[in-house]
Amino acid sequence: MNRRGRPLATLAPDWARLGADRPMTILPQARTEALLAEALATLGVAVERGLGVATIEQDAVGVAATLTDGGTARTPVLFAADGAHSTVRKALGLDFPGDAWPEPWRLMDVDLEGPPTDEGWVDLRPDGPLICLPFSGRTFRLITFGADPLSALSADWRVGEVRWSSEFRVSHRVAERLNVGRICLGGDAAHIHSPMGARGMNLGIEDAFVFAACAADFLKGEPARLDDYGRLRHAVDAKVVNGVRSVTSMIRASSPAADLARRLLLPVAARLPFVIDRALRVGMGLDHPVRVR
Repeated sequence: MNRRGRPLATLAPDWARLGADRPMTILPQARTEALLAEALATLGVAVERGLGVATIEQDAVGVAATLTDGGTARTPVLFAADGAHSTVRKALGLDFPGDAWPEPWRLMDVDLEGPPTDEGWVDLRPDGPLICLPFSGRTFRLITFGADPLSALSADWRVGEVRWSSEFRVSHRVAERLNVGRICLGGDAAHIHSPMGARGMNLGIEDAFVFAACAADFLKGEPARLDDYGRLRHAVDAKVVNGVRSVTSMIRASSPAADLARRLLLPVAARLPFVIDRALRVGMGLDHPVRVR
């Protein structure tokens, strides 16, 4: 961790003490999606990209959906993970309370020569933090809400191909409920937050895992199990969103007092194992058990 290019602290986690059987792996979301699609293909399921839900209706025996290509589908239960602007959540009339921040955040995957390939790098700059995470080979993910990410890099690093870039605005929100009748919400349809901690996709995968267990029991004759999904996941998701909001607020703050606090406190905090462990457990998803009951 750095401040204006000068080292503040180095975090060296003890993975065994955290209860992890392997170190943290930083894997691009596109690669994760490809692996999941390959696993589904072995089960005879093909992912239909670019296809969404236009309208939904549910009754006592199932859910009927009209799709954006004009087709229709009917299912006994529906898991709606249709993004932050979820059509399903809006159709259910569910509120999505929380807050939004005005400044744009930028993401970029770029080939770099210079930074280490086995550790993350954070620079707490006056105009916003720059986070540099190794992906694979010499490709790194840059995250910032300051200036152009490339302009904030170390002068010793050499920039290669920019493979992908995106810009977005951060919100921290959790749907008021995660289930209505036979429909459950998950992923960004249920909760959104800043990319700090890299929990978004992984939290949605947790949602899907718990939904699968609850839905299987529901279809076997346990009518309360979809309500269990909402009860179990809403508390977990809200806690993660609130935690990520707090961490992001601390990093985002740009006042002289906040800058001084980071400069004085971070080197001390980095020497306290319980502080490091708590931060890493959040990032690795080890801060709570994944319960299905």
